[in-house]
Amino acid sequence: MENMDTKTNTKIDNNTDDIEIALVNLGKKIKMLRGTGPGKMTAQELADKLKVSQPYISQIERGKRNASAKRIRDMADIFGVPYGYLMSDDVFTLDEFNASQSLKKEYNSQRYIPYYVVVDKAIDREISPDELEDALNFVNRYKNKNAPSKGVNE
Repeated sequence: MENMDTKTNTKIDNNTDDIEIALVNLGKKIKMLRGTGPGKMTAQELADKLKVSQPYISQIERGKRNASAKRIRDMADIFGVPYGYLMSDDVFTLDEFNASQSLKKEYNSQRYIPYYVVVDKAIDREISPDELEDALNFVNRYKNKNAPSKGVNE
């Protein structure tokens, strides 16, 4: 069933909530970046650097207005942060963003690919993370029990 706005009798876009969340997150990040570090600046100073009005910056920070990709790139350059950080809506702090990028790089390495297959099979078989950890502990106990013991005279 379609969601309808009863006042305007128009269809409601369910993606609107996602867009609004992304706008609010962008605004919070801009406000945080503006107010922290050695490069602290007022909304007016940021507006001057971007050649826009101060109310425009205020609207972005309150999630009431979207910024173009070019303006977001310019802000990223001004603050010295990656463009992807400002565009991501699933992380708030720069530390979280950097950690997530590091994890993505590590997990995309060839070293982990065989393990993804095993985890995928565990998920298909509805094996919980706790059960999988129990199985790993069992394997470790088995390996340690069957490992050749090292004698003193070796």
